[in-house]
Amino acid sequence: MPRDSHFRTMMSWLKPIEQTTLQGLKRLLRQPAFYLAATLTLALGIGASLAVFGVLQSVVLSPLPYPDADQLVQLQTIASKVADSEWNLAKGQFSYFRAENRSFQEMGLYSLRFSTLGAEETDGLPAEQLAIAEVSASMMETLEVSPEVGRTIQASDNLDETPSHVWLSHDLWTRRFGAESSVIGSRLFLDGQPVEIAGVLPLTAKVPVELISAEIDVDAWVPMWLDPTSPPEPRHLFRGIARLKPGVSLATAALDLDRLTASLPEALPQAYSDEMMESFGLSVRVRPLVETVVGDIADALWIVFGAVLLLLIVAFANVAHLVLARTLAREHELVLPAVKNRGSAAVRKRALGSV
Repeated sequence: MPRDSHFRTMMSWLKPIEQTTLQGLKRLLRQPAFYLAATLTLALGIGASLAVFGVLQSVVLSPLPYPDADQLVQLQTIASKVADSEWNLAKGQFSYFRAENRSFQEMGLYSLRFSTLGAEETDGLPAEQLAIAEVSASMMETLEVSPEVGRTIQASDNLDETPSHVWLSHDLWTRRFGAESSVIGSRLFLDGQPVEIAGVLPLTAKVPVELISAEIDVDAWVPMWLDPTSPPEPRHLFRGIARLKPGVSLATAALDLDRLTASLPEALPQAYSDEMMESFGLSVRVRPLVETVVGDIADALWIVFGAVLLLLIVAFANVAHLVLARTLAREHELVLPAVKNRGSAAVRKRALGSV
């Protein structure tokens, strides 16, 4: 087909679009207030819906930045017979559960503290208070987190009573060290004690409490002291998380930990006794981590999203009603002159017939 024929065909397709566009512009110029009100009504409804859905997506639908996040659970000791009934885990309890459970791929333990960075003049850095997460080496495997730079935390790191290595958050690495990979192996001071920078964590490496509270931003991880030879103590001060094995249900995992909890007096007699277990009513709760992070806000956000969708439907209905009203009014305006013209023609015809 010749080129000019192609051009004519394309122009024939564009002609209706051009005519429709011109008609729309003429109507807009004749009645700008009506079309502006309709556009603003729809824009506000759609904008509000998208904004609320964005919050819902980030907070409820995808709140956890971990691979296979639906496998992650929070482990919590419950003392049902005391007022302050929600406890965390003890170190000995965690080590026993981790070694003897049948339901979890891995378990992690962590706690938070604050330390001062650059407490020594030889550090060369101005003093700054940091939020530090003390973690078991298994935390990285539990969360399926790998360092962006450097090595992972090893089980041997947990044997040092005073941490000798530190893993920087991505933010601290960028803010204080210019994102230079050469910092690996260098030394800094935490609370006056020298520690070696062993790695840098990726942006997604968050301990769960950071997701629960917007006020907490952890600046670095250090290995927690977990000495298997030290006597176990019933100090339930440490937050526990675990990753379920594929195909293992929450109920099965809970029954597994109930079995292990009942055997604590036999396994760790220095820390637990039958009398203690009975007087405190100790048990362990297994809860999906996403429920812990989201909390009660999920229901509220779904209600807000539903309300916004209802408003969007009302907005569309209002605009449709306005358009229908304008269309009927336009038809009425077109019909009246036609009727008048037909009436005038009939009168003229009768007049001519009588002459």
